[in-house]
Amino acid sequence: MIASVRNSIERIAGPAPGPGILAAVSGGIDSMSLLHVLRSLRYDISCIHINHEQRGAASDEDAVLVGQYCEEHDIRFVEHRIGDRLTALVPSGSIQASARRLRHQLFHETAAQFGIAHVATGHNKDDQAETVLLNLLRKTGLDGLTGMPESRPIMDTEIRLIRPMLSITRITISKYADNNAVIWSEDASNQSQKYRRNRIRYSTLPALQDTDLSLDVIDEIVDMSNAVREMIDHALGDILTRASIALDDTDPRLSIKSLQGLPDVVRSWLFLRAIRKWLPGAPARRSTVQALEKLINVSTGKKIVFQEGTVWREREHLVFVRGTSDGSPGINNGHALLPALTVERITGSVDLSNIALKPGADTVLVDAATIVGALEIRFWRDGDRFMPLGMTGTKKLKSFLTDRKVNVSARRGFLVVEDAEKIVWVVGLEIDNRVRVHPDTTEILRLSTTE
Repeated sequence: MIASVRNSIERIAGPAPGPGILAAVSGGIDSMSLLHVLRSLRYDISCIHINHEQRGAASDEDAVLVGQYCEEHDIRFVEHRIGDRLTALVPSGSIQASARRLRHQLFHETAAQFGIAHVATGHNKDDQAETVLLNLLRKTGLDGLTGMPESRPIMDTEIRLIRPMLSITRITISKYADNNAVIWSEDASNQSQKYRRNRIRYSTLPALQDTDLSLDVIDEIVDMSNAVREMIDHALGDILTRASIALDDTDPRLSIKSLQGLPDVVRSWLFLRAIRKWLPGAPARRSTVQALEKLINVSTGKKIVFQEGTVWREREHLVFVRGTSDGSPGINNGHALLPALTVERITGSVDLSNIALKPGADTVLVDAATIVGALEIRFWRDGDRFMPLGMTGTKKLKSFLTDRKVNVSARRGFLVVEDAEKIVWVVGLEIDNRVRVHPDTTEILRLSTTE
């Protein structure tokens, strides 16, 4: 078992994974055995324990168990208690899904704080077989048949979640724990039949095994899962390359023409991959695929809204915008991620030939005497009006963006700078005609934005 874990880690991270490994340890037999193995391999280990606070004193006892082990063996230990946060999130989804999102967020935050690139969990081969069967029931398509990857990025960052025991059975782990006197705690909820995974573990898999005792059902399911993953990585990847489709983080969109030329099964797989990559946390299931199929056959401007963001139908593309339920980009957990607005005063004569504005400029000059009150930056909204250069009357900003041929999805990210009375600058496009600099201007404000 030790050799198997070492080989897995070296395959993922090399012979000396630096700078260390953050072990996610619940206190159960799998994660405590993983912690014991990592210590035996003399890796630089830190440990994170997520206390869900859902089982009263038993939850605290698990935290004490893990904490004491780490103290005895000089392992850096951090506990996160998430009961209150979990309760607040449950209305937006199942408690299991909410807990998973919170765990991954805390894995990422803690690893980043410690400067660690890999977070290891104790998922095993039996877990993999259960996951494949669960995914079949959840209608998650081809990707669901691939089960859990041995390694994947956490929250689209360089920090990776690794599962070095994914090829090891639960029986092998149990024998290792017995032989090495590993102390662990049994979570009573793991026996509860109200959870679908437990019903698969204690009823479905044993029933499948009973149909043919000559087969190892778990091995068969996992082998099939690995074969599907290999097929997807090679065959479907080649199809997408020939169709000129790439899941590019810098431009999260899919060509409708290319999508329509794909086989149904490939298009469904691509939709699920795009959702997982660009709107992580959004439901990756058959109902989502069906909604996206409809979206490519409707008029421009239609959208599908998820809690995690929005998919927009443009003329030639489906555009994935991460953000709030109305699709506004740059919003995270209710806080606007606005660029900073810098205001600098310039006095004296100005060479007007050097202040011509260009579309996309992040710096503009305005007449200071025309500004009323404080300047603020915000996202534009319906009903906004301003006076474009050369005009004497105001115009709806929505119409102005349409005239500039700004796509429906892209325009939602546009920012404006306003004073107490009016919009001064549509950032990246144009200033208001009333604030432009004239030959008799005596004081100028230089406005600029920085991320």
